[in-house]
Amino acid sequence: MNLTKKQIEFAFLFVELDNATEAYRRAYDAENMNNKSISVAVAKLKKDPRIKLVIARSRERMAIRHDVTVDSLTEEYEEARQVGRDEGQAGAMVSATTGKGKLHGVINDKSTVEISGKDGGPLFLWGKSPE
Repeated sequence: MNLTKKQIEFAFLFVELDNATEAYRRAYDAENMNNKSISVAVAKLKKDPRIKLVIARSRERMAIRHDVTVDSLTEEYEEARQVGRDEGQAGAMVSATTGKGKLHGVINDKSTVEISGKDGGPLFLWGKSPE
């Protein structure tokens, strides 16, 4: 795989902290770097397929170590929903139900925006048809 010690450290810290910028700062000598430079470096690291693999494997190990499964998380969300119901906290119930929906792929936060021209026709960047 041939990753440097710093690249591996970044990957492990990223999984542990769930914060790529902080993981970079801790793994690399970033004291004299501005935020934009760090962001560029982080983006490059996160695109590297070797680093992606280390991150994925590390997350898998963490889930196994902590016995985290879709079933265990579903059960926790349901318990939280029940507590919310028992306490009369509708917000907690909605949050738990939403969490279960996202976990099972029923709820997706991603949205698609479609843009069209006049009367639903094609959109031309300079306002004129290329004819």
